Amino acid sequence: MKTPIALEVEIPEETYVLLTNFIENHAPLGFNEVISLAVSNFLTNQKSPLNSYLSGLYDCTNNSQKMLDQ
Repeated sequence: MKTPIALEVEIPEETYVLLTNFIENHAPLGFNEVISLAVSNFLTNQKSPLNSYLSGLYDCTNNSQKMLDQ
């Protein structure tokens, strides 16, 4: 079984509108498939690669763990 993850990011309103339109245009697909496709397209079209988002998440996790270890 895959472990679900959740990322919380702030996006500009224009991006939100584009994502919403994309989801509505692909409504015949299942919800999970549409969300996966939308997020994939969104990340593909960003100037910052996905690795930069994940490295920030990794840094936060490491910092939290360091604080807990103290």
